[in-house]
Amino acid sequence: MFSKELSAIDHNTVKYMVDELQNKVKEAHSEKEKESARADMEKVRADKEKVRADEEKVRADEEKNRADTAENKLKEKQEADLRKDEEEIRRM
Repeated sequence: MFSKELSAIDHNTVKYMVDELQNKVKEAHSEKEKESARADMEKVRADKEKVRADEEKVRADEEKNRADTAENKLKEKQEADLRKDEEEIRRM
């Protein structure tokens, strides 16, 4: 009888240890998945920040182009006015 009880205890201990190891494996797998998800989330955040920076650069470039266009139009007008003034002076 002592052997049967000891055998049952050994069996239960082994079963408990296997269950514990399986739980640890599941937890480790779960932690690995969490770490992978965290890494993916960080990558998405970095990509999002890069997109924002790219959008701001595009806006800045567009603003610079508008300013350059306005400056060129002003220069063209000033040159035309200067030519007009020179023509008037020659006529005098």
